[in-house]
Amino acid sequence: MPRFLVKRIWGESSEAAMMENGRRSRRVGEQFFPEIVWEHSHVTVDPDGRVVSFCVYQADDPDILKKHGTAVGGHFIDEIFEISGDISPGDFVL
Repeated sequence: MPRFLVKRIWGESSEAAMMENGRRSRRVGEQFFPEIVWEHSHVTVDPDGRVVSFCVYQADDPDILKKHGTAVGGHFIDEIFEISGDISPGDFVL
């Protein structure tokens, strides 16, 4: 199944709000979008103080991820990239 990196900009940035956003995302995904798999996310704060998450999902296409994002609410999807592959430092011999 294809994998995608989803860049999200969140409206609420408190730790409690982000925990609830994560619970809501998981609940919405499991109840209404069982065809997608949320692998993990990285959360950052941009220079403007906005919370930005980079989430890795398995999905058939990016449109289902957009529908999931709309159902979750509280953020907007800035960009979606299809992941071509993964690398790590261990993949390179010195």
